[in-house]
Amino acid sequence: MSTTTNAADTPSSMFRIEQLNEANWVPWKRRVTAILRERGLLKIVEGTMQKPVAADPDKPTKDERKEREHWEELDGKAQTQIELTLSDSQMVHIAGAKTAAEMWSQLKQVKERGGKLGILSLRRRLYRTIADDATDIATHVTELRRIQEELAILGSLVSDEDILMLIISSLPRVLG
Repeated sequence: MSTTTNAADTPSSMFRIEQLNEANWVPWKRRVTAILRERGLLKIVEGTMQKPVAADPDKPTKDERKEREHWEELDGKAQTQIELTLSDSQMVHIAGAKTAAEMWSQLKQVKERGGKLGILSLRRRLYRTIADDATDIATHVTELRRIQEELAILGSLVSDEDILMLIISSLPRVLG
């Protein structure tokens, strides 16, 4: 079973990205954000382009109906883009969402553990990640960088100098 999305008639036809799973929120979010931005859908997902409301909801003008229909079309495209890039196990996180902005918000709530506890958990993982003799060094460095990026998203910056020190100190004695 493939975990990538790529089909000629789907919203992600120009892009091949790994579906969201338990461990790839940061790169998935970055790639999907780029796709949404390229397709003019990012404002919909971020909630900054909200559904237009008619001055008189009972009697919307032709222009108001057209505006609403355009927004609904964009929202539908954004929802589809998100849904088609989620693995089956992640679909539960968007249950009940009626708009793309709600989907995005629900995913962020689950994946971006905010606050001090989330930062503490990530920092603990950063400092406790150790490579052994069998560990691929490139994979190890990538994991430390990924944690650094997740911390930055939560507002807790780890300098490149600190990451370098962590990499060196986390290598096996033979390499370090």
